[in-house]
Amino acid sequence: MKNNTNAKMTAVHRPLPEEIILAHRVLSGKWRLIILWHLCNGEPQRFGEIKKNIFGLTQHVLTITLRDLEQEGLIRREAFSEVPSRVEYSVTDKAQALRPILAAMYTWGAQYINVTEYLKSE
Repeated sequence: MKNNTNAKMTAVHRPLPEEIILAHRVLSGKWRLIILWHLCNGEPQRFGEIKKNIFGLTQHVLTITLRDLEQEGLIRREAFSEVPSRVEYSVTDKAQALRPILAAMYTWGAQYINVTEYLKSE
């Protein structure tokens, strides 16, 4: 049988650093960064406030995502013993450390919008 000497060599990539894998695992998800953005830029918010401020986010998905972010140590859930009951969500110090990253993403997005609008006008 003839060997195929014209076969393409596959590129060998360095493995991803564990830190990138971890960051991707913690931050990936359709709504995680958006929820963190809203919570990093202000006071603690109640469930209804978060839901109202993020168009398209369902109550079910918000509940699951808030639980996951709390389990990851990125948000804090504080329940108040009063009638009617009140629960507020805020970011932890771990999540506050994401503020420069979120700001950089905002800046990149603004530049990207400008570039794409410029390209559309040509």
